[in-house]
Amino acid sequence: MQPRKLMLKNFGPFLHETVDFSEFQSAGLFLISGKTGAGKTTIFDGMTFALFGETSGRLRTGKEMRSTFAPAQELTEVRFSFEHQEMIYEIIRSPEQTVGKKKGEGFTKQTAKVHLSIFSTSGALLTQYSKKGEVDRFITELLNVNAKQFFQIVLLPQGEFRNFLVASSNDKEKLLRNLFGTQLYQRLNEWLHAQQKNVEKELTRQTDQLENLRQQFQGEFESPASYQETLLKWQDALEQLEREIVEEKRQLEKQKEMKKEAEKAFYKGKEITNALDEYDKLIQKQETLKAKESKMEETKQYFAQLSWINEKKDLLRQEDDYGKEIEEINHSLKDIKQQLKKNQSEQEALRKQKEDYEKWQTQQEDKQYALKRINDELPTVQKINQLAKQSEQLYASMTQRQNEIDTLKKQLEKNQSLKEDLSQKTQQKPALQEEKLQLYRYDELVRHFVEAQAEKDSQKTAYKKTQEEIERLKQQLEVYQQAEKNSKDQLTTARSENAKMQIARLQLLLKEEEPCPVCGSLHHDSVYAKQHSYTLAEITQNEENLAQSEETYAQTLEEKQKTSAALESRRKEQEQISVKLTKAQENLQELTEECEATLEISIEKTEPKAYLQKWQDKLNKEIKEIEEAEKKQNLLIEEAEKTSAKLSQLQEQYSNDKEEVTKLSAEQDTLKGQLSYQNTEDLEKQKSQLEEEITTIQKKIDQYKQEEEKIQTDLTTLNERNSQYQQQVRRSQEKRNGIKQKLDQAIQKSSFVSSEEEMRQLLPELKQLESLREIIEQDQNEREYTKKRLHELKDFKEKVRPDLKNLEKKRQDAEEKEASVQTSLIQKQEVLRSNQKIMADFQQLYATNQNEMENMSQIKQLAETMNGDNLERLGIERYVLQSFFAEVLEVANVRLNKLTQGRYQFLLSNEKGSYKKSTGLEISIYDDHAGTSRRAHTLSGGESFIAALALALSLGDVIQSHAGGVLIETLFIDEGFGSLDEEALEMAIEALEMVEDEGRMIGIISHVQELKNRITQQMIVKTDGSGQSYITNRIVD
Repeated sequence: MQPRKLMLKNFGPFLHETVDFSEFQSAGLFLISGKTGAGKTTIFDGMTFALFGETSGRLRTGKEMRSTFAPAQELTEVRFSFEHQEMIYEIIRSPEQTVGKKKGEGFTKQTAKVHLSIFSTSGALLTQYSKKGEVDRFITELLNVNAKQFFQIVLLPQGEFRNFLVASSNDKEKLLRNLFGTQLYQRLNEWLHAQQKNVEKELTRQTDQLENLRQQFQGEFESPASYQETLLKWQDALEQLEREIVEEKRQLEKQKEMKKEAEKAFYKGKEITNALDEYDKLIQKQETLKAKESKMEETKQYFAQLSWINEKKDLLRQEDDYGKEIEEINHSLKDIKQQLKKNQSEQEALRKQKEDYEKWQTQQEDKQYALKRINDELPTVQKINQLAKQSEQLYASMTQRQNEIDTLKKQLEKNQSLKEDLSQKTQQKPALQEEKLQLYRYDELVRHFVEAQAEKDSQKTAYKKTQEEIERLKQQLEVYQQAEKNSKDQLTTARSENAKMQIARLQLLLKEEEPCPVCGSLHHDSVYAKQHSYTLAEITQNEENLAQSEETYAQTLEEKQKTSAALESRRKEQEQISVKLTKAQENLQELTEECEATLEISIEKTEPKAYLQKWQDKLNKEIKEIEEAEKKQNLLIEEAEKTSAKLSQLQEQYSNDKEEVTKLSAEQDTLKGQLSYQNTEDLEKQKSQLEEEITTIQKKIDQYKQEEEKIQTDLTTLNERNSQYQQQVRRSQEKRNGIKQKLDQAIQKSSFVSSEEEMRQLLPELKQLESLREIIEQDQNEREYTKKRLHELKDFKEKVRPDLKNLEKKRQDAEEKEASVQTSLIQKQEVLRSNQKIMADFQQLYATNQNEMENMSQIKQLAETMNGDNLERLGIERYVLQSFFAEVLEVANVRLNKLTQGRYQFLLSNEKGSYKKSTGLEISIYDDHAGTSRRAHTLSGGESFIAALALALSLGDVIQSHAGGVLIETLFIDEGFGSLDEEALEMAIEALEMVEDEGRMIGIISHVQELKNRITQQMIVKTDGSGQSYITNRIVD
């Protein structure tokens, strides 16, 4: 793959630049020079972006590569052509970007685009691709490399390879890992190490759990040394406990039967005692009821009297209701009589107004006749008024048009003066456009300065943030250390409490004259054991508390270890940030000096971005004023044309209005001669007065008729209501008399009251009816219950009263004996359940532990092999890299032999170092003149350059071969030649001239003057100080 031409449009610092690589093909070796930040790396960014849609190193996206000084409507675009396998390829790619609209104002978003054309060597177009997916896939398959590999092959970081020669195996491994992609082995090694740590942690946790389970198991024996012996002894103890539980159950059933018999005797005696007590109380109750019989008869008689009155009270209510109704009707009749008298007075007053009514009718007829005469001449009067109004409107219109004509004339004079002023303003536009272009150039420089300043601030902030994080982690570590101590104390306390409970439970199982497994005593205080016994809930809670304490302690320990690791990580991170901060400060200092020289300002006093922004604002303001002036100038021209046309139109309308006024005045005079009244205003006034008088008379006539009709209607209504009320009084009186007759007959037949007055006096007592009924019913119920219950208890009269206290004592003794056996059984069952669970957990955990130990052994052996913890001190990743590196040295020796005329040769040391970091990738140099090998760092400056050059070029060849065999025929070497002395520099130049014979096109990036003098073919990247850069080729035959 051989580059031919690269065209950069609005890309980075380049506005419209072309790099023609074909000019350097014949020479082979050329020099690339330019200031820092001029855009040398952007050339490689352009090539990588065109091929893969990414910039080199992925530091900036294609969208971010758009020039800040690019014209708003122009696209950012890269065009790259290259030759490969006797075919020519041209690829055009533009990123996603925002550009100005071609029509109108504002911006529009353009999507990313790519176009690939394939030509024959004769220039004939063979095929084209325009879809991004097709182009990316085609380029990757064609070159067999991705963007990262391409950049590694094209640009060799030669400066790093001097250090690489003498670096330790560890340092070489870091570089080679990225070049040959062996990170997988590193990640695998780290994963195995993490797995080993996890398994070790799990084994420790399992061992702690097994020991804890051994302490929890309850039994009268010492714990054996091995876990297997523990399981055998536990099995024997469980079987013995199961036999004891069977015997306890048999004893419990026997005690239950004895308790049942005692309870039966007790409750039978209690039944007889209760029956005898109840019989005595019922006899006393019967005598009490007999003493109240006479008083109860009086209550029943009074209840019967009130019940009869309650049945007849509706007759009294009806009699009272009809009396009230008659009284209300008589009151209404009295009101009607007064209203009839008032109606007669109103009729008399209306008869007196009859003469006025007839007079009003005559006056109305006379006035209506006079109004008719006036209405006959009214149309002529209205016509005259209409013509007068039209004349007034025309006079007003003429006045307005004359004012408008005067205004338009003045406006035309003013527009002419403004046009002359604006013309002088617009002549300044070319000078401002030139100033704007200069400002675009400065903006790129300031952008680099701002980015460098932001990078410095970012690293400074990161350093401060890391320091704060370190302090926070220190405090947190102290907290976790204290928490670890506290949780460990709590765990010790919980284990002690658990042991106390186990001892208390064991004390309940001790037998007299048998030695205690703890103290060896033959006598045991059973009372003390009962007082210090624990319930199942307390034991369960304690076990949960112990498990929680163990978990808390493990979590706290883990958090402390994590915090300690995080603290160490933050300290290393801070060291890296410190290095970056120093580099950022140096870069900022260089850009500060360049900004001050270019902009002629002091950075301390003037902020460059604000300075340019102020300049930009001033320039934009002036340009906007000119654009506004141009718009106003065009508007004034259009406005003058419209004003002239409108002036002519208004003058013509003024003449027409004047003629119309003359015609209207003549017509008015003609109509006035036809009227009998010379004064039209008197006619209108007379008409209005007649209409008002006719309306007033008509209101009086209508009012008279309404009053006459109302008086007659009211009279008819009052007579009808009077007749109705008379009839209602007669009917209500008849009904009242009938009810009184019924009431008198009922009193005569009754023995409860003698008169209506006595009956009314007892009405308030009716509220006692319900309580009297309840008293009578309660007395009846008590008599019946006493009689019935005495009959039921007659069989108990002859029985002897039993001794309940003795029976109660026997029942309680039986219950205590049953409870004692029950408690013993529960305790043994609980011990059995707990021990069975502990044994099952122990068996499962023991099996898991054995598997985990086997797994641990395998992982540890594999991790040691992978990590190089073996006799050879060589890990798997370094072993793989050793094979790659041997291939690189084999290729490099061909070049080194040629460059040193057979004197030097690379050797890959097979000796084991004292440590892993110095084993596997160590380089020695064989010196044929001395006949021995020596360490690489003993080479002189020029010799080390030659060795590093051979190693870098060969490394590129090997990378290409492993990337699919693609041949990249152009290489760029970024070497710090300024550090070489005169002799070393001479050797380096001779070595580079020898490399030309390999047929490659090699570009050297350097500022050294000697190289500029010796290498005649040069590509120069210049910047004008505004941020824009230019590329020129200097070719010397």
